[in-house]
Amino acid sequence: MDDIRIGYGVYCGNKRVGEVARLVADASDSHVTDLVVDRGLLHGAKLVPLGEIKDVSAGRVELTLTLEQFLNADGFANPRFREPRDGWSAPRGYDSTADFLLDAEVGAGSSAGFGAVGGPVGFPPSPADPRPNALRPFIKEGTPVRSSRGGKVGEIGQISFNPEDGRLDSVTVRRGVLGREHVELPLDWIEGFDGDGLILHVSEAEVERLTARS
Repeated sequence: MDDIRIGYGVYCGNKRVGEVARLVADASDSHVTDLVVDRGLLHGAKLVPLGEIKDVSAGRVELTLTLEQFLNADGFANPRFREPRDGWSAPRGYDSTADFLLDAEVGAGSSAGFGAVGGPVGFPPSPADPRPNALRPFIKEGTPVRSSRGGKVGEIGQISFNPEDGRLDSVTVRRGVLGREHVELPLDWIEGFDGDGLILHVSEAEVERLTARS
């Protein structure tokens, strides 16, 4: 099974239902948990857990879902997320709770706590689900990349991950004038994701020393 990249087409059988627009990550360990499938301006987006992926090849993501199941899957909507209440603590390694939104669906979701397939689900009232594994930062091309001191060193150019376990396989950083220079980011430099984007545990100078792709 190939890696998944943003922009890949998503299919239910032979029917194209959209494209991978964003990735949803677990902030506690930075692995991808769900895909956001963009269906176009008039149709909104759907949230698909990795467990519903059947195969990935040649820029095509095939789902295990029927078209009807896909259309009944959870939509991607901001009201699903809520700000943490006072007293909630961010996971170890994160200084501020202000960077996080919590999944507001308590007890409804996939095995990862997110992105269930089923009929339309109403958003429950507060409190938000306080479980650390329900933290879901969003990743897309153009997401800021920041050094260990918080300075912006570029933006995500391309990102790919293993669809079987959600682990990142490659990340490129766009930098320079108009973001025309692309460099491969060592994956062991990644500290995690938060509301400010992709956070590294290295300095800006170390990122600047990376050699651009030819």
